[in-house]
Amino acid sequence: MTGNLGYIGPVLCRALLKDDHEVVGLDSGLYAKYATGPFPKVDQIIGDIRSATDVRTAVRGCDAVIHLAGMSNDPLGELDPQITKDVNFRATMRLADVVGGRPFIFYSSASVYGANQEPCSEDSALNPLSLYAEMKAAVEEGLSGRPRTLVLRNGTVHGPSDNLRCDLLVNAMVASAVTSKEVVLTADPRTMRPVVDVRDLATVTSGLLGMGTSGTFNVASENVSVGEVAEIVAQETGARMVNRYVRADPRNYSVNTTRLRALAPWPWYPISIGESIDDLVDLYHDIGLTENDVKSLRFHRLRQHRS
Repeated sequence: MTGNLGYIGPVLCRALLKDDHEVVGLDSGLYAKYATGPFPKVDQIIGDIRSATDVRTAVRGCDAVIHLAGMSNDPLGELDPQITKDVNFRATMRLADVVGGRPFIFYSSASVYGANQEPCSEDSALNPLSLYAEMKAAVEEGLSGRPRTLVLRNGTVHGPSDNLRCDLLVNAMVASAVTSKEVVLTADPRTMRPVVDVRDLATVTSGLLGMGTSGTFNVASENVSVGEVAEIVAQETGARMVNRYVRADPRNYSVNTTRLRALAPWPWYPISIGESIDDLVDLYHDIGLTENDVKSLRFHRLRQHRS
């Protein structure tokens, strides 16, 4: 697994280990120092996915590869366009070449849909509106027709992790509510997003890997508006809503998950956004999250890279 020391990686590693998989991790370790809990014990390689040597070392002897590493959201992708292209596209395609005929799971993003009025199926036209989304779409095109390839178009991820992020929609709102007693709206409340708890994403990924599934799947538990998320966070935490919406985010999309739900052989009962919010509140209290933490670079990927 590439990127195993990031936000999703530790949760996915635990799911894979629970399902009796052995895990080899390739990660630069860039975010490891910000972890709030112990990482799962795996065969860890500290390296760079842009390095052919590191990649060959990591995948040697592996039966399958799950690719998480990369510039990890739309704002981060704009920070240094050249690095985004090198890491998110060129390095990913080289990795796929090294993997060869083995199963390859690529974490794409529902952000490739850009702006759509109706829930998008996997057959909907792509409309990437950021460099991050463009690179995801470009990799998908590059992998098209490749056997034993699974592409997961994940919704906005939320929920607890051993390497926490407070710069994602739900996580950020809950962090603000817990530390400042305010739920801050910075986007048009009508903006739609598909969301998925990181633990559900891990369950789905491990389950599909075990089935040997190929193809493209939307992964989300529900579609919600930014305003609905804010209202739920306010209800769950008792914080007040504050509107600091300045400009519209052109991205506005929801997804259809019929294909995934029809295939899932396991009893998948997605974690509700309310339950995820409650778990985040408990985690934030447990680690003693402060307003200074939220404003610092500790849990904010863009600030970490800028530093």
